[in-house]
Amino acid sequence: GVIAIGLPSIPNDFQLRPVGSGVLMSQWTRPEETGNGSRLYPLVRYDVQFAADEQFSDGEVFSADGRLNLYRTVPGQYATGHVKFSRVRAMNDAGVSEWSEIASATVLHFPTRPRNLNATNGNLSLLVTFERPINTGTGTVRIWPLLWYELEITPHPYTCPEDANRQRTLQVANFSQLEKNNYTVIGLRKGCEYSFRMRVKNDAGFSNYTEPVLESFLECSQK
Repeated sequence: GVIAIGLPSIPNDFQLRPVGSGVLMSQWTRPEETGNGSRLYPLVRYDVQFAADEQFSDGEVFSADGRLNLYRTVPGQYATGHVKFSRVRAMNDAGVSEWSEIASATVLHFPTRPRNLNATNGNLSLLVTFERPINTGTGTVRIWPLLWYELEITPHPYTCPEDANRQRTLQVANFSQLEKNNYTVIGLRKGCEYSFRMRVKNDAGFSNYTEPVLESFLECSQK
């Protein structure tokens, strides 16, 4: 027999965010009603629309699998630093739902590496200094907010065998947009050689790590 169905309801909880270098991802939850009074009737597809304004005057529509609840743009599909608006609707055998609520996000690239990573030997500590990346995600002209810097510290196993497994990753300078930053690393062992490197995160993801920097034979003024 033939199943009598209605139009699907609107997809819920629509979100749009950067998830990679030049990539946006839209996500939503399945409609409460897909056609037969439940969420179980198969959907043909979702239509995901992108535009440069909330009126969708230049809107482009892309298809997403009706079994999935997300859509990713491809790298380079939209220009870095531009704001995109998006929405979604569901389709079943009877037709399409109304459009969802609108979400927006800025197209970002991964930041470039932090600059001028260096350290000054202290009293069983290191004063680590570093500078903001040249490109924080939207090019060299505009500064996009950074979330945090990540400092990785690794003791050399030959100079510090008792500390060989104490590789540490520290989240530092949270939300700092300063040109120059610093952080003091404490709890290091006398006479050990340490390698450290750094990366930084924005909404799209992490930069590459800086080249490792070595600091060796920490001295302590106290016995």
